[in-house]
Order: sequence, then structure tokens, then C-alpha cells
Amino acid sequence: MIRLFLLFIVNLFYQALQGQIINGGFETSQSGTKAAYWAGKTYTLQVVLDSNGKSYTDSVVYDKSLYSITSSKVHSGSKALELRNAYNFTKSQSMPGVAFASNDTNGFVGFTNTYIPVTSNPDALKFYCVYLPKQADTALVQIKVFDASMNEIGTGLRKIETGVPDWESITVPVEYSSVADAAYVQVSFASAMEGNSISLGTVLFVDDVELLNFTSMDADPMLNPINVFPNPSAGNVKMTIQKNVKVSDVFLVNMGGQVITVQPSSEGVYWTNNLDDGIYIVVAKGTNLFYRYKLVVKR
Repeated sequence: MIRLFLLFIVNLFYQALQGQIINGGFETSQSGTKAAYWAGKTYTLQVVLDSNGKSYTDSVVYDKSLYSITSSKVHSGSKALELRNAYNFTKSQSMPGVAFASNDTNGFVGFTNTYIPVTSNPDALKFYCVYLPKQADTALVQIKVFDASMNEIGTGLRKIETGVPDWESITVPVEYSSVADAAYVQVSFASAMEGNSISLGTVLFVDDVELLNFTSMDADPMLNPINVFPNPSAGNVKMTIQKNVKVSDVFLVNMGGQVITVQPSSEGVYWTNNLDDGIYIVVAKGTNLFYRYKLVVKR
């Protein structure tokens, strides 16, 4: 019950971006087992002709398809993404299942087709997953943000290093290296990491993929009675509430849904110290009042 309440709180703090991930719930398919607007990574297989003209290809062992949609395990709706590993014995090469969000309904993997147009800078990537790894496999989730000139201006990465047996919500914050406006994003999921353990039998299920843009009130104090300073912060933050605003509770929520209660040090003044790096939502509640503000902690 507590976990559901925390998830409900977090859900209040974001709005869907225009230029959203298309078919993030994998409900629309093409070619039966492939998701529209999603593309699987392709691997080059060697083909050899013998003296009789008979062809031989690389010897590859698959644990089902590298990339497909499934109805056997879903978070919502009737379909989800399923990624598995394979192994090329001819080249002694492991092959993780990798999928990219695409702007092409046929899932063609090309230079431009894995770049999704957006109209504002995303703060995070959110999705639900189940991860069933074999041995020491580690799943990898990445989001990259580009400006109109295709310069990379932001990145987010999440390694899933342990099993996730039941559907779990995961948020990957985007860290920006530039103040430029975002024009495109690239999103990818992999059932294992290149160069690490890649085992047959590992499977990653993904569902309900979306970009998040956290709402923050305008800087005008008439619209936002919370003054958060400094922001970004190195871990110590002072929050001041306007005197004419009656607030009963102030707390922070991190991207994992954890609530950090903040006690006032004096009337209308709240301090919190030693916060871990990440994105937080500062919340001030009162009678018929609900204010929120995004806080970034980065050392």
C-alpha cells in the first residue's frame, strides 16, 4: 500500500513530452513478432560458398529471437518487448538482444531512424521491466539527447546488474552538458552489455516506455511560493516558504519513489543536508495547496 502511494506521488510530478516515444507500450506490431516503431540491432553474418556452390553461414545458437514482442509477460495492455541473447560460434562472438526506439514504423535500423524528434528537453526516461539474468549478465538502458545539429547534449544510463523478478518501474535521469534545446533523442535497451557476461537464457522484458518532463512552477514568486537554494546543489539545500503561504508538510521525493521528510528549522525555513546526487521533487503541502519544484543535486 505504501509503495503504491509513493508511485502515485511520483506520477503527479511529470507530464508527457510532445514528440513522445511512439508505441512505447508495444501494442502495435508489424510482421507479427516485431513492434512497430522499434528496431532491433542487426548483426553481420558471414556467408561462404564452397566449390560446389553450396552456401554456409555462421553457426549461431539462438535462445528464441534476439528481439521480439511477447504476450506471455506484460505490464499493461497485451504486449511487451522481449530481448534475449545469442552466440556466434563461428566468430566466437556473443550477441545481446538490443532494441532502439524508432521513428520508422517498419523498424528499419538506419542512421536517422533511431533518432526521435522532441520539442522540449526530457528530464528522464521511464519504463517498466522484468530482468531474468543468467550468470553475471547486466542489462543496459541508454538515452542520448541531441540538439538540432546532432551534437550530443545530454545522456542517461542505467545498468541493471541484478535480477528483477517482477515488474518494476525504473527512471533514468538525463544529465545535460549543454543548455542547448533538444531536437532528438535516442533510446536503447540491451539484454546484456558488450564486453561483459552474455549468457544464453537471459531475458529482458520491457513495457510502457516514455519520456518524462518534470513540471516546475514558474520562477515568479506569485506562482511559486517555494524558494530552493542553491539549485543545482552539492547536497545541502535551503527551502524557504513565503510567509503568506500556509504549508503543513515539506518533503522530497527521489526518482526511486523514496520520500525524504524535511523538518522546519524556523518558521517557513527548511534545511536538508547530504543529499545523494540525482533529481528530486520538492513538495510543499497545505490545505488545498500542493506546490512542487525540481531540485538537481550534483557534486
